[in-house]
Amino acid sequence: MIQYCYTGAYDDKKRILEVDIEDQKYVPQIYTNAAMYALAEKYDMQGLKKTAKCRFDGLLCHPYCSAPLVGGGSIKFLHKPMINQVAQVIPLVYSSTPESDRDLRDSILTFAQQYWKELSGVAGFETIISQAPKFALEVIAGKRLEVAKLAYAGKCKRCSSTDKWKADHVSCVCGWGESC
Repeated sequence: MIQYCYTGAYDDKKRILEVDIEDQKYVPQIYTNAAMYALAEKYDMQGLKKTAKCRFDGLLCHPYCSAPLVGGGSIKFLHKPMINQVAQVIPLVYSSTPESDRDLRDSILTFAQQYWKELSGVAGFETIISQAPKFALEVIAGKRLEVAKLAYAGKCKRCSSTDKWKADHVSCVCGWGESC
């Protein structure tokens, strides 16, 4: 945070805390950005908050790695350490931000809904959920909304439009409000 105050930027690269031959412990970038966001919230530093959110979201948007294929091209695969890092940062996001501040929480929820199978397969995920029960409730609520959207997806009876139909509001922009 001090670095940000003087330069308007901060270094979020991995920091090794303890070097051990078998196990290297470090602070991942996503954790650093979540912690910087929490500090920015605490000290009302809107510029730092915006920077931390942008970097946090940038990391969530790129959970894939690519590997070259023999003969050219490449294949994308989900980067397992990134999934683990996201899982580990969930309790920090939910414990260090007020409920009214949805920025990082909504980013985590969007990621969780997209990669739920991989995220829920992380070792110790039950412990993570127990540390952030509000996260679990919000994921469940989000899943219920997804199911509701699928159930109400269709065509408006009044104007026959499929484009204007808003499943999350169960209505059409033309004003018709019954499910199809």
